[in-house]
Amino acid sequence: IVQALRITAAEPLLGVGPGRYDDALADLKTRDPGAVAVLQEPHIVPVLLAAEGGVVAGGAFLIALLLLLRGAHRAGAASITAYALFAPFLFFEHYPYSHAQGAVILGTWFGLIAAWSRPALGQPKGYEGPPG
Repeated sequence: IVQALRITAAEPLLGVGPGRYDDALADLKTRDPGAVAVLQEPHIVPVLLAAEGGVVAGGAFLIALLLLLRGAHRAGAASITAYALFAPFLFFEHYPYSHAQGAVILGTWFGLIAAWSRPALGQPKGYEGPPG
């Protein structure tokens, strides 16, 4: 994380560019060999996004997660379950962000939450089910 924060501090507004974290880390190791302990991306996605896309991208990701949580909360148990199962994985692993298979899983997860956030066909908005 310390390495990612140093890279983010060097390019805070726009970051180093999507997919360029490894190159920026290699450049940092060339300039300051003691600054890089391990040549690998951080697994905490907001930190990686901030390094590659700037602090705005990292912050936008956190806001998106909060908005999804809000939608999941409004939708009920199934949506909250989907969120609770996948959000930690999304937050602490860059696989959904950096690999094609992860993008498919991420899209499916977003789609499930979006689908479960809508009322059933023919039901008015805010419908809670039959009284009882």
